[in-house]
Amino acid sequence: MTRPALASVPAVPAPPRRPSPRIAPSSGVLTVSRLLPPTLQERAEAPLAQVQETLELGLGPGAAWDPVRRPRLRLVARDGADLDRVAARFAQILVEVLTGDRGPHQLLHWTTEEIYLVLQRRAAALQRAVSNAAPTRRLSAQVRSVHLTRPQPDAAELGIHVRHGARSRAIAARIELGPDGRWRCCALELG
Repeated sequence: MTRPALASVPAVPAPPRRPSPRIAPSSGVLTVSRLLPPTLQERAEAPLAQVQETLELGLGPGAAWDPVRRPRLRLVARDGADLDRVAARFAQILVEVLTGDRGPHQLLHWTTEEIYLVLQRRAAALQRAVSNAAPTRRLSAQVRSVHLTRPQPDAAELGIHVRHGARSRAIAARIELGPDGRWRCCALELG
């Protein structure tokens, strides 16, 4: 098998070199040649890839700067698939907070202030109970199913089936779409 011949590529001429300082070997004296800036001819002949321009940022004196903060925008799909994902994610985080695997602060943006305070109190009570008990191997709770109904376009009610060891529990929650476009839990019943 023969290899194809490589095509010859024209060489790019190297930019002209400037004299550099040299040390005379016998005298140890440094001789310096006068270095001049490149002439217009040399600049025109230099390849474009070797020319670097400065970037004008426009932040000098008198530059306009807009300090107004733009609101963070999020797209909220109104279809059922998006709400199913939101409900499943909320249910999983809620169960992990209730069992002490997560801190209640992780539900701050998912709940109203009243529900968040209830979850904080429950988490503090659970922490006190766990710190006083002897260390044992813990089973983690599992969300088995999340059932969703929409009584209104901007509200949904969740039925959450939680399995914790050999026991099953139910959680009922109502989430509503707030003016900021996020779903928040406004009612919670633990069974």
